[in-house]
Amino acid sequence: MLARPIRVILGAGLLLVFVVAAFAATHADGRDRMIRCRKAPPAKLTIGATASIVEKTWGVVIPARVDTGAHTCSLDAEKVEVVGEVADKRQNIGKTIRFLMRDGDERKDWIESTIASCATIMTADDKESLRYEVRLTLAYHGFEKEVLVTLNDRADLDYPLLVGRNFLFDDFVVDVSLDNHDKTIDD
Repeated sequence: MLARPIRVILGAGLLLVFVVAAFAATHADGRDRMIRCRKAPPAKLTIGATASIVEKTWGVVIPARVDTGAHTCSLDAEKVEVVGEVADKRQNIGKTIRFLMRDGDERKDWIESTIASCATIMTADDKESLRYEVRLTLAYHGFEKEVLVTLNDRADLDYPLLVGRNFLFDDFVVDVSLDNHDKTIDD
């Protein structure tokens, strides 16, 4: 007589576990946007509200704003050019992209990469924006991680790079009292 209610309760409990697991997987803290970590830190590093981040492929030092509310890193990209571009951005995945990137000295460099994916981003004014993502290896004080970075025109903002949770996850503690972007780089 009690077997049926117990089965119903156990079934409901399992369903709840699956729902929670699905929610956690779809609302990840940045792990799904992290590609790989090249050098694991011995312990979590401390990063401030701002930081000087090195893009390893081109050796460019980029002033960055750290944003624990941002799922993915975002980089200032002006004059974006896609080889063989079509109107539907998702159809451009895998194609070569060139963009003008601003570094810490306000110098602008043309960067060429491959479009890895597209991401729908909620903007500050609650609008959805479909943005290209490229793989970049970012470094901070000897620690390197390859992450997906969205490309966006950030020319009107003070920092050309926004560091999101996909770079910070598992490896950093954020101390907002620190302002690291003026410190020397030792990558």
